Amino acid sequence: MERRSGLLILFICLQTSLFGQGQSPYQLDLRKEAVLSGLGILGTGAGLYMQLSTSKVPFRNVTYSDLIDLDEFEFFDKEFDFLISVNPNKARSDKLLYVSLVLPGMLLIDHNSRADFFRWGLMYAQTLLLVQGITDVTKYAVKRPRPYTLALGRQNEDYLLSANDRASFFSGHTSASAASSFFFARTFADYYPRSPFKNYVWGAAIAIPAMTGYLRVRAGKHYPSDVLVGYAVGALVGLAIPQLHKKQKISKRMRLRLGGQSVGLLYNL
Repeated sequence: MERRSGLLILFICLQTSLFGQGQSPYQLDLRKEAVLSGLGILGTGAGLYMQLSTSKVPFRNVTYSDLIDLDEFEFFDKEFDFLISVNPNKARSDKLLYVSLVLPGMLLIDHNSRADFFRWGLMYAQTLLLVQGITDVTKYAVKRPRPYTLALGRQNEDYLLSANDRASFFSGHTSASAASSFFFARTFADYYPRSPFKNYVWGAAIAIPAMTGYLRVRAGKHYPSDVLVGYAVGALVGLAIPQLHKKQKISKRMRLRLGGQSVGLLYNL
């Protein structure tokens, strides 16, 4: 009996910590968390399955419409063909991606946001899962060859395009970087609305994924349109998840009235 009572108390404490009001700008809801987390897991799993089921294709079997010539870009990409290198190792964007992924960890520095780790930690996990799922499903549904494959194919028509070679649209590095950066900026601004560093945080959130995308283009990994779409998708997810968890503000005109045997809300005109 004592053991059951102890477990019940522990469960109540966890519920209070995760779903209670407190001083957090966010609130969790069991149904909402199940839906968002479930969508993220399903999307990530579907993307992985699609990647594994994408077979290698010989370069000579890729039609010209599938592989845009670097000298004959269509629409937007044509104006920025000078940025693209055919050497996939020319530029490195991994370091910037890693920087953006650890940015939300800075919320652990101050005790206010550190005490709310369970909330924003879950929200950040949902952000990463959702953006990963959306990115991977799109990549392996479109199967757009990366820019550097053109040079490889010209050198050897028997070159086999792998699943990763056909994952240009859209940029996963850029979408993940944007999602993490904008998530951190949004949550930082919500926890510390009067911070003098808020504008700098937003500036970094805008610049880091932009530079990540630029380096991906320079490396021949993506076309400019790939990184622009990745940037937009990542930023949208990074901003949407905190917004979906924001506490509903009660109008100042409404106030709680406690009576002897009644509780009511009064609205002041």
